[in-house]
Amino acid sequence: MMENTYELATRLLQVTESLHQSAEAENWDALPQLQQQRVQLIHALENSSEPDMTQETLTAIRQLLIQSQLIERQALVIITQQQEKISHEHNQLQQNQKARKAYGSFS
Repeated sequence: MMENTYELATRLLQVTESLHQSAEAENWDALPQLQQQRVQLIHALENSSEPDMTQETLTAIRQLLIQSQLIERQALVIITQQQEKISHEHNQLQQNQKARKAYGSFS
C-alpha cells in the first residue's frame, strides 16, 4: 500500500527524531542508515501527488516538515561539534607524534 503525503511527512519526522536521538547518544553507527531512510522519504514526498488535499491537511504536512527541518538542524549541530572534536583530537595526535619523533632523534 502506498503511503499518502501526510504519512510520509510523519515518518520523515519520526526518522529525523531518531537521527537526532542517535546523535545525542553518540550512536554514530546508526546515522548513515537513518540518513538514507530520510533521503528515501524526502524523494517519496517530492514525488507524491494528492491534488485533492484540504488546506488543513496541507498545513499539517507543512508543520511536520518544518519540525523535521528544525530537528535536522539540531542534529547537524551535534554532528558538526563531534567532527570538530575529532579533527582537534587528530591534530593533537599528529603534533604528539611529531614531538615524539623529534625527541627520539635527540636520544
